[in-house]
Amino acid sequence: VVFDEIHHGGDAKSWGDAIREAFDDATRRLALTGTPFRSDDSAIPFVTYEEDPAGFKTSVADHTYGYSDALADGVVRPVMFMAYSGEARWRDSAGEEHAARLGEPLTAEQTARAWKTALNPAGQWMPAVIAAADTRLEGLRKHVPDAGGMIIASDQTTARAYADLLFKITGEVPTVVLSDDKGASDRISQFSESTSRWLVAVRMVSEGVDVPRLAVGVYATSASTPLFFAQAIGRFVRSRRPGETASIFLPSVPNLLLLASEMEAQRNHILGKPHRETEDDPLDAELAEQKRDEADDEQNKIEYLGADAELDQVIFDGSSFGTATPAGSDEEADY
Repeated sequence: VVFDEIHHGGDAKSWGDAIREAFDDATRRLALTGTPFRSDDSAIPFVTYEEDPAGFKTSVADHTYGYSDALADGVVRPVMFMAYSGEARWRDSAGEEHAARLGEPLTAEQTARAWKTALNPAGQWMPAVIAAADTRLEGLRKHVPDAGGMIIASDQTTARAYADLLFKITGEVPTVVLSDDKGASDRISQFSESTSRWLVAVRMVSEGVDVPRLAVGVYATSASTPLFFAQAIGRFVRSRRPGETASIFLPSVPNLLLLASEMEAQRNHILGKPHRETEDDPLDAELAEQKRDEADDEQNKIEYLGADAELDQVIFDGSSFGTATPAGSDEEADY
């Protein structure tokens, strides 16, 4: 029996148990996955776990062909991460105004507030970052005419707002794909076969989404588990011809910067790590966390006032380059 994306075998205890019961007597089993890890402690069926020096059980693959291997073979594109910072401002329920700068040492609450302020489509940060991403895409399309871009949004409301921003910036109506839209797969297929510029999607970043011409991305979501991030960036790395690169524009927040710098690192599934999500589906866990944050904001009457955008650093091949550069400047264009 051949299992594709075997990490989903741990999505629910009953599902994992059923897989084991059904295929335990198979003479040969081949389990495949592009993301051999999970965001929870559900063991992946038919995967060997060995105890590491810290006492945690870690998955052990019989054969590994990771991103770094594929990069060396020219199967995937290298990814350049454009991390944007800027001062974010918000007002709390007491009417007190706060300011914090993305990319600088902040408390978890300050980071979350500044991050959400930056992603607010009504502010200044997102229009500036989208414009920079479109400039990158425009330059790429001079050599690759069908190159496309995708904005990954947190929810349907912001996705539609980002689509409006794209229309104002580019003059072209983007394709919008929502996770509960019955025609989502058809829209993705139509976009994949077209030469239109931009796609805006909500959570449509799993293994089944394959649009090889995507080369520029805007990571406009607060989702930050390694699994979600890997699947999201995976939409942009498929190589079609030699010399291609992918560019991802994202907020300059510590957890995303760490994930970006570790793109080529091999990840395994580790059981028992602290602060582990317990939800069955990591993508559902991300969505639930976002909804909790939104509920907290509503309860606390947080008002997002705006944020300035500034290119903070460029991450490539695990290393960081550059210094702070205002969005829209000639210096930014140099990158």
